Amino acid sequence: MPNSAKTYLFSNFMKIAKATISILAAGALLGAMPSNAFAQDKKMLEELKQSGIITTDQASSIVKNMTIARPECENSLKFSLWGLTQFVYSYSDLEIGDTSESFDGISLRRMFLGVRAEMEGNWKAALTIDFCRRSTNGSNYLLDCFVTKSFDIENYPISFTLGIKKVQMSYEENLGCANIPAIDSSIVTKYFTYSQNNSRLGMGVRYLGLFCDGDIGDVKGLKYHLAVTNSINNSILMRTHLSGKETNPVNDNNVNLWAALIYTCKPTDDISLTFGAKSGYGASANIISNDKYGAIAEVNPFVVIKYQKDFVLWADGMLANVEYGSRDRQSTARPMGYNVCGEYYFCEDADYGRLSAVVRFSHLFTDGRGVNMKDVLLNSKGATRDRPQTLYFDKAFTIYGGLNWYINGNDMKFQIGYEYANFRDPYNTADNPQANMHIARAQLQVRF
Repeated sequence: MPNSAKTYLFSNFMKIAKATISILAAGALLGAMPSNAFAQDKKMLEELKQSGIITTDQASSIVKNMTIARPECENSLKFSLWGLTQFVYSYSDLEIGDTSESFDGISLRRMFLGVRAEMEGNWKAALTIDFCRRSTNGSNYLLDCFVTKSFDIENYPISFTLGIKKVQMSYEENLGCANIPAIDSSIVTKYFTYSQNNSRLGMGVRYLGLFCDGDIGDVKGLKYHLAVTNSINNSILMRTHLSGKETNPVNDNNVNLWAALIYTCKPTDDISLTFGAKSGYGASANIISNDKYGAIAEVNPFVVIKYQKDFVLWADGMLANVEYGSRDRQSTARPMGYNVCGEYYFCEDADYGRLSAVVRFSHLFTDGRGVNMKDVLLNSKGATRDRPQTLYFDKAFTIYGGLNWYINGNDMKFQIGYEYANFRDPYNTADNPQANMHIARAQLQVRF
C-alpha cells in the first residue's frame, strides 16, 4: 500500500477515534460547563466602573451572564467550578494455589465536583466532593475543605491552611489521581497511605488540621511542608470509628506531626531534578482497640528526573515503624516498600494529542503485618469461590505496563494497561499458596 494511502487511513482513523472519545465524554458529563464558567475578575470590573466605561448595572449584568453560580462573598476575586470523571473497565484473573476465578466489569471510579475561590488579602478556599466516595473513617463524599492565607515575609513566601486536605506523604499520592501515569495507584502507595484497616497501614492522604508550606528563600528551589493534624486519616469528626463502622474501635484524641523537605534544580537545560523526603509521626495512629493505640513513624524519600517534556522517571520508598503492628498486634512491625516508574512520551500531534508508554514496578514487604489483595488492588478479591478464606500475605510485587493517549493533556485522556501481581508467604493458612493476578484495565478520564 502506498505511504500516502497509509497516511490517509491513519489520519481518518485518529479522527474517528478522537470524535468517539469526545462524544462519550460529553455524554458522560451530561452537558457540564467548562472549568472557567466563572473566571470574572472583580478588580477589572471595578476599574471599568470607576473609569466610567461601564455602569454598576452593566457590571452586574456581565457577571450574571458569564456565570452559572455567583460567590456569596462580596470580596471574591475569582470563583471557579470544576469536575472530574473516571470510567474504568477492568478484567481480572485470580489464581490462589490450585484455584482460580475470573471477573470483569465497568465502574464509575470517581466523580468529583469542586469549588475554588480567591479573595482579597491573599485568601483562598477550596471544597471538593467525590460522589463515588464511601466507607471512609468519617468523611464520606468529602475530599477537601480548607481555607489558605498566604504571606510574603521579606521575600520568604509562606502559607497557612486550615481544614481537611492531603498531607505530604507518598510521591504518587501527591501527584493526584488525575495526574498519575498508571490507571491506579501502586500497592505500596495504597498499603501505606490509604484508610487504615486490618491490612492497610493508613498513614497518609487526607487529614484535618493546620498546614504550613513555604520556600526557603536563601536556596532557590528548596521548599518545606509542615502540618499538625488529627490522628486518623479521612476523618473530620472526633472519636471516629475505624473504617466508618460502629463495630470497630475509635481513634484516640491525639495529633500527628508531618514534615517534608523538597528540592528542585536543573543540572542541565534539558534535565530537571527533584528529590526530597517526607515524614510523619503519630503517637496514637495505629488503632488496636478503644484503649490501645500504637505509634507510627513513617518516612518517604523520593527522586524525580525529567528530560525535556519527553521522559519522566521517578522512584520512592516507604518505610514505617509501627507499634503493635505485628500480625498478633503485640510487637513492633517495620513494613517497607518501593516504586519505580517511567513514562516516555511520543507521537505528538497538534490535532490528535500525544501518546506515552508507562512502566511501573512495585515491591512490598509487610514484616509480618500482612496485606489483603483486595485492599491494595482496584476491583480485586481476597479469595476465590473454591477457596473462600481471605488470606493475608507477607510480601507482594506488581509490574504494570500501559499506554496513555493524552487527547487534551490530563483534562481528557484514555488509558489502557496490564498489571501482574504476585502475593506470597500467607500467614493465616496451613499450606503456603501464592496468589497471582492478571489485570487488564481501560480508563477514560475527563476533567472540566
